[in-house]
Order: sequence, then structure tokens, then C-alpha cells
Amino acid sequence: MATDSPRFSIVVPLVGDVNLFEQTLASLLRDRSSETEVILVHDGTYEDPYSMGGEVTIVDAQSRRLARMLNQALDAASAELIAIVRPGVELPENWQADIGPSFADEKVASAVPVIVPLADPSEIVAAGLKTNYGFQRILEGDGDKIADRVLGRLRPIGPTQWAAFYRRSTLELAGNFDVTVDDQYLDLDIALTLKSLGCRSHFAAQCVATISRPALITKQADQPHGNSAQRAIVRHTREDSPLGRGLLSFMKEVISAPLQPSMFLQAMGRVGALGTNVNDQKFARRIERVNRMKSSIEKSGLKIHASDLAAEVQLETQPAALKRAA
Repeated sequence: MATDSPRFSIVVPLVGDVNLFEQTLASLLRDRSSETEVILVHDGTYEDPYSMGGEVTIVDAQSRRLARMLNQALDAASAELIAIVRPGVELPENWQADIGPSFADEKVASAVPVIVPLADPSEIVAAGLKTNYGFQRILEGDGDKIADRVLGRLRPIGPTQWAAFYRRSTLELAGNFDVTVDDQYLDLDIALTLKSLGCRSHFAAQCVATISRPALITKQADQPHGNSAQRAIVRHTREDSPLGRGLLSFMKEVISAPLQPSMFLQAMGRVGALGTNVNDQKFARRIERVNRMKSSIEKSGLKIHASDLAAEVQLETQPAALKRAA
């Protein structure tokens, strides 16, 4: 690498079209500065035909699950700031200057770029994600035109998995990407997790990435994800009944089904997750534990880095895990 301490680690997961993957990788290497390292993560099938091992870090995740791929890439990363770019997306030449200031505030855990079609950069494909009462995964700004008044009203809660920027230490505090969450929902789940930890996402409207095939993003967003949305109610809400919220969301989706057939499948997906999910309850308790530790530290007047707090949480949970294993 050009430097021992890069500012950004750029992660490119080999998911989908290999040609798009190589196109994205080539654009990143072309515009790479001395402040970045590039990490290519694949499922074990990529043979590095161009012998890029000297220019990029290649990680064999031996898995096609996006969460496992990203987590193993994070283990190999050396920078505090992480950029995730999926095949088909190209970042603008000045993206580091656009994104870097977003993380000046220590409470900012992620930054959201705008993604537009390569063929029509006046239209927004996605400006991050938003959600609703039932925790549906919704693209913020999809179909809107690029304009100051439009960008000024967008309020994404986090970036999409297609082009995302994160503070690595807060990802560690969140437990990184949860391998039990469906790939399609992974970005919204981590956005909700970071929000639950009191972190913020910054909308970097000046950073405009392009995608050669916008349907890759929009078709994914249209796929029913009721099971993941219902699980998110357990994982990310504590103020009301997951069952009650889930049933209300189910009824709304069934009512919408005649006009939007996909809503029927969305509603049916919730049914399988309406019962108790022990793993999701454990996840929610972990987040509560982290927040209690954060609150206790803040009240004491001490400051602790997110990565150090993550290590403290790990140490606290290890004895219980070892006891269960025994």
C-alpha cells in the first residue's frame, strides 16, 4: 500500500455481475489516493486474473452471505473510515473531500451519498434509506430530481449497501453486520442499530455517485422483506409490543395488496416472524447493555472510544457465553 495508515478502507464485495465488479474496481484504482486502501472480498470463486494482489487486499470470505463478506473485509481493513461500494457503482473523483468532513462530529457513524443513474444524472435513484412504522426498507429520494429544495428535505437514516461510508469503531460497537439478517435488509438493520446506539448519519448531498444499472438498486428495494421488517421490530423497538406493531403493519400491507401485489407477499413474510425470536431478543438486550455502559461512562465524566467500549462489552459478555458453552 502507498501508506501505512490510510484514511479510508474501500471494500468492494464481489456480489453479482463480474463485469460490473471489474468496472467498479477499475474506477476506484484509477482515482485512488495515498489515503485509501482497496479491499476486494469474494466468496472463494475469484481467481484474480489481472494479478491485482500487489495493488489491493484480496479476502476470501468463503461465503456468499454479504454480512460475512463485509465482516471479514472489516477485519482486514486498517483505516478508521470504511467505504463500501457494490459492483456497478462509481464514486465521484472528489469523494474523499466530500465525505471526510462528515465524520468531524464524533457522533456521526455513517455518511450517505446520493446515487444517480449514469445515463441520467439529474434523477435520484437513492439518497440513503428511510423506514416507516412497520420498518419497511424504503429508498429515500427515489425518482426525485436533483435540486437544492429536494435535497434539503431528504432525511435518510443511513446509507444503502450500494454506496456507504461508516466509522469503523461504531460498526464494532454495533457488533458489525449481523450474519442472521437477510442481505437485502442488511443496510437498514445496521442503520437502525447505529441509531439505537445514539449515533447519527450525515447526509452528504454534495457526494454524487453513479450506477450503470439503476434497476439493481430499485428492484432490490421492491422485493418483499416482511420477515426482516418484523424481526426489526423486536431488534430495534422497546417502547411498544412487537406483536401489536407487527399485526397493525400486517393489516396495512394486506389492505394495500390489491393495488400493490407485492404487499401481500410482504405481509405473509411477517407471519413467520410474528413469534418470539430468541436471537433477536438477545440482540436487543446487547444494545441495551451497550447504552447502559455508555450512559454510566458519560455520567462519570470520562471519555471512551467506541472501539474500546466495544471491547468492554465483549469482555462483559464472554463469561456468560463460556458458562453456557460449559
